[in-house]
Amino acid sequence: MRFNCVRLTWATFMFTHADYGQVITSNKLSILWSCKTPSKGIANNNPFISNMTHVQAYEAVVDELGAQGIMVLLDNHISTPGWCCSNTDGNEFLEMNTLILMNGRRGLTLVAKFSNPLQQLALGLDNKIVYETHCYSFSGQDKGNWKNQPLNRIWNKTNQMFIDNSAFLSYGDNPVPVSLGEYGFDQRAENQVGNVSMTCLIAYAAERNLDWALWALQGSYYLRQGKMGLDETFGALDVQWQRPRNPNFIKRLLFIQKSNQGHDPKSQTKSCTIFHPESGARVTAGSNKTQWRYDGDRSPIKLVKTDLCLNVVGNGLPPTVSIDCSREKSIWTRVSLTKMHF
Repeated sequence: MRFNCVRLTWATFMFTHADYGQVITSNKLSILWSCKTPSKGIANNNPFISNMTHVQAYEAVVDELGAQGIMVLLDNHISTPGWCCSNTDGNEFLEMNTLILMNGRRGLTLVAKFSNPLQQLALGLDNKIVYETHCYSFSGQDKGNWKNQPLNRIWNKTNQMFIDNSAFLSYGDNPVPVSLGEYGFDQRAENQVGNVSMTCLIAYAAERNLDWALWALQGSYYLRQGKMGLDETFGALDVQWQRPRNPNFIKRLLFIQKSNQGHDPKSQTKSCTIFHPESGARVTAGSNKTQWRYDGDRSPIKLVKTDLCLNVVGNGLPPTVSIDCSREKSIWTRVSLTKMHF
């Protein structure tokens, strides 16, 4: 599926409380009588982990991912071990109680020491702080908006809310890196609100060249919130972890899985790729040429290094390329709030 990074979660108490972090893996699993399956799986495939502590097992996972060339983001996802996210799980920052805050500071210090010997990757960010944000169809607004308002309007409103809440940091004269650390949707594609909002988010990620992490890879859980074998409907893998749950969605991600433009806005050229986020397809011409140039409203969309431009044929018909770039049928103007409709 071409993912190159794992956002690996950890709880603060795993590093600050010995009764969590120093418990032997096999002993903990034996206490959970319902977890015989993972115990057998570890014994058969990775027996050396059975006698490790939680922290040692975590480090072994990080080491193996690194050995496979996969970057790891150590994600302090929650304070006390458990499933997030609620308003009472201590996962907040500004409203958390003093005990959690102090433990959080100590936990970050311990993890910094833990991660120091690990291989660190040069990301070309000049030691800048990278800010992380999350975004879902239900983030900060009524899901009914997606059904009751014109799509173009709610799409634009959602983009602007995302910018106002976090992405504004990557704009202006002194931008800083912002990573979309968590986003996703029900990959059974049965939720229309999730389907539409995902298309909106993919379009924005492509336009802004966002780094991102998808929730989630796993197709199911041995044990989650007291339930055995719970299906993760947001998972990229199916419930058996054998194949993609939604192959079409994985294809749509191919375009934004690579850097399509420089991170420095000043170094970007005026050439562009015409991308269709709903299908993941790019508009190509000739020998798979994909670079176009558009100089703004009332101008043609030209194929770079050629005399060709995109021409309208008629309503409901696909456009064509032509050397006739001066007539009205070759003049394009963006007509929607999202600037994605011509």
